[in-house]
Amino acid sequence: MPTTYQGFDVLEIEPSAVSSREFTHRRSLARLDSRTGKLRARDRSGVAVVSPGGFVWLMEGRAEIQAYRDFIVARRGALVPVWVPTWNRDLEMDADLSAGNVNLSISKIGYTKFMFPTVARRHIAFLLADGTRYYRKIIGSSEASSNEVLTLDSSISALVPKVTIVSFLTLCRLAADDPELAWHNRDVAEAVLDFVELPKEVPA
Repeated sequence: MPTTYQGFDVLEIEPSAVSSREFTHRRSLARLDSRTGKLRARDRSGVAVVSPGGFVWLMEGRAEIQAYRDFIVARRGALVPVWVPTWNRDLEMDADLSAGNVNLSISKIGYTKFMFPTVARRHIAFLLADGTRYYRKIIGSSEASSNEVLTLDSSISALVPKVTIVSFLTLCRLAADDPELAWHNRDVAEAVLDFVELPKEVPA
């Protein structure tokens, strides 16, 4: 069974070719043109929309191939959203997160000022080297001279070392209803998935 978070499945498969992934950023703008005076634009999403592309999913064995097929069926084409970690070090921890602590200290990047006000940038994934995954929502953020302290909605029962990858969780849909599955042989297949982020559908 897939892991669920905030009512949606999480794509926990690590992409097979992280270095080849492409991320495009765009704004959802409404052009307001009265044909007199200046042309105006209104930002409808409030945040740059990420379109993760080139997610390489290599399947080895019939069980992994079936897991991919189940994932695609559950998406119902581009209808049903899914959480997708960026698999980037979007936030750099500057200290270990001790068990039971809800205050995450990160290197200062302007998160409090520029990203926290947007609901779509309040969900994160802790991707540990041993394959353990934790998903949390940021409910508060404060800025100091050299770091920022993010308050999580709940603590983690184990130590999270500072070397852990901390990625944003993006709520996405598939960019295509029927992504192509390439077969290398009867037991090995590969798919390249593209996604479109849905910042307005992220749970508040």
